[in-house]
Amino acid sequence: MIYTNTASVLDKVITDLTAALGGAPRVTAVLLRCSSATAHQRLSQREIGTALAWHVQRSAVMARRLDEDAPHWVHRLDTDGQAVADIAAQIIGLAGWAAP
Repeated sequence: MIYTNTASVLDKVITDLTAALGGAPRVTAVLLRCSSATAHQRLSQREIGTALAWHVQRSAVMARRLDEDAPHWVHRLDTDGQAVADIAAQIIGLAGWAAP
């Protein structure tokens, strides 16, 4: 199962999700990161006016929180300058889903 959510890399969320699944699921958590400039550029593609400034500020706050509060074993993947397919390939590799 792939679960994506901003807070899905936080310990409590991971614990709650794995408890809901039951058994002993193998979890590979990946925190996608980018620079402030890249975040601004990406957000400006979908937000306009004063909403853009609010989203940029909120994004910066959440990025710091996720980086600081995600457990040490969570993979941190920098996405600046990478194509979506390359990021996906890295995640597949981290999850161990790539064919031998």
